[in-house]
Amino acid sequence: MAIPKNYDYHDWSAQDARLFGDFSDALLKLTGRHRVHMPRITKLRACVSSIGKITGKPLMAHMKDLESLRRAVKAIEEAKDYSTESRRDYIKFIARLFSFVKTGDTSLADAGKEIKAIADYSPEDNEKKAPKAVITREEMRELLKLSGTLDRALIATLYESGFRIGEFLST
Repeated sequence: MAIPKNYDYHDWSAQDARLFGDFSDALLKLTGRHRVHMPRITKLRACVSSIGKITGKPLMAHMKDLESLRRAVKAIEEAKDYSTESRRDYIKFIARLFSFVKTGDTSLADAGKEIKAIADYSPEDNEKKAPKAVITREEMRELLKLSGTLDRALIATLYESGFRIGEFLST
């Protein structure tokens, strides 16, 4: 199957749609501190589309075996049209999804050592861009307490989803 240039979820193969549906359903069933909200699912859906654009193949093509996964990771690493952070997110996502296909677990707890190593991907040039101090959960709670209703909704959504402001505004 050839991937269209603007590969969005309307263009996904039936297998990709089923796989993502199963994965997102499993994520939404998580509770406690592992709980996942819909904005995160939306971001993961965008990851599927971007991985398809980068590799030129449906996502299921990369789920066959470890070698298929490695080829996809290599293509993502070489996709210089995407930011370092985006490429890192795509690689972490595809490794987690591969683990889900093989183990049925949404976490990497039962994944093999090699899959965990792929998921821990951190490009060298990312180290220069990583923030020195990240806001803690306690600082986020304080910020939310001091914010008005609309600001609180926006800040909480951005914080929980991991969206950049431009990604959020374009959805």
